[in-house]
Amino acid sequence: FGTIAGCADESNFSDCVSDVSFTNNGKYVYGFLGMIGYAENTKIQYCENQGNLNITGDMGSLYTGGIAGYIKGSTEVRYCKNTGDSTFSASHGGSIVGQVGENAKVINCYATGKLTPIGRGIEDLGGIAGTMSKGAIISHCYFAGDIDLSQYTATPPYGRFGGIVGKLDADSVTFKNNYFAEKENV
Repeated sequence: FGTIAGCADESNFSDCVSDVSFTNNGKYVYGFLGMIGYAENTKIQYCENQGNLNITGDMGSLYTGGIAGYIKGSTEVRYCKNTGDSTFSASHGGSIVGQVGENAKVINCYATGKLTPIGRGIEDLGGIAGTMSKGAIISHCYFAGDIDLSQYTATPPYGRFGGIVGKLDADSVTFKNNYFAEKENV
C-alpha cells in the first residue's frame, strides 16, 4: 500500500507531498506501507509525508515508514521529511523507512513527528529506519520528534529500538553525521 504508489521499480519521485493518514482499526495488515510501499532501484527526493500512521494489534511481516515501507537495490531516499505521527505495532517501522534493504540509501532526511511504539519489544523500530541490511547507508539524517514509550511494554535496554535505527541486520552498514534528540531512554 502506498499513498502515492504501492510498488515502484526503476522510478523517480520528486516534490511529492502526502497528507493521507492510515489506520488499520486493529485489523491484520501485511506487506509494505508508506508514501511508496515498496521501492527498488528508485529515486525518492524532496518528498514529505504529513499523514499519520496508526498500526495497532498483533502484526506479522509489516514494513511501515512515512516515506517508504521497504527500499532496496540502488534506491535512494534524499531530502525527504516526515512530520506525521506514527504509532507502530509493525515488525519493521521507521519514521522515514521501515527497512533500508541491501545497498539502499537514506540521505539528508529528517522526521519530527511523534513516534509511539506499541508492543512487547519484538519489533524493529527507529526514528529514521526500523532495520538496516548489508551495504545500506543512512547519512546526514536526524530524528527530532517526540518518543512516547507509554505503550511500549518491553524492558530497558531496548535492544531493537533506536533513535536512528532499531536493528542492524548486518555489520557492513554506514552511518555518517546523524543526530537524534534523546528525550527518553533510547
